[in-house]
Amino acid sequence: MTLPGFTQKISRFPIEMIMRVFLGLSVEGKNRVIDLEPPFLVISNHVSKIDGWVVGSSFPFFNYMTYPATRFMTIKNYLEIPFLELFLRMNGSYPIEKYTGKPLEELMAPSFRILGRGEIVQMFPEGKLERNKKKPSDYKARPGVACLAKHSGVPILPVAIKMKKRKYFFPKFSVIFGSPFYYKDVANRTDDYRTAADKIMQRVRELEKKILIERKE
Repeated sequence: MTLPGFTQKISRFPIEMIMRVFLGLSVEGKNRVIDLEPPFLVISNHVSKIDGWVVGSSFPFFNYMTYPATRFMTIKNYLEIPFLELFLRMNGSYPIEKYTGKPLEELMAPSFRILGRGEIVQMFPEGKLERNKKKPSDYKARPGVACLAKHSGVPILPVAIKMKKRKYFFPKFSVIFGSPFYYKDVANRTDDYRTAADKIMQRVRELEKKILIERKE
């Protein structure tokens, strides 16, 4: 067992209790992941800096305890800060370089290796927190998710997160799991990575709309 896998397992129960008691975490769609086995790719929108823990706490408990580890793409600069690097790595983060023109297959190499070991990769395809999105391009999925999904061939699990601020308490979180799918289910052979990435992210956006509708009813 890797260090991230060990850390995630011993911290799962207390973190879930914190999420449920203080953050009112509610989860829908657990039945859609019961039969899903690693390796697979988890994609979601990005509403807060604790989204990784929010999603991790939402998986069925016994399923989660059998998973080897969930790994998170983290900008390389953050993993060069003393103490923060240790904390992030213990919790499953691994470095990824910013896109600077290198072939995506090369940038995604660490992620391919992780999936090849049978682990889980969780990523936020749009890159930015929702509160930091200021222009239309900020809502576009990054092409890396399409590259990773296409060449790894692993299932993709869409997850939507909703955070509702409360006046006198911590924010409330809602999570909904979608049905797993594959790259070929949404993308065509002629699609470039950016087009395919948006088609993949559309599965998450559909779940986001469902959360909003259910909360209004």
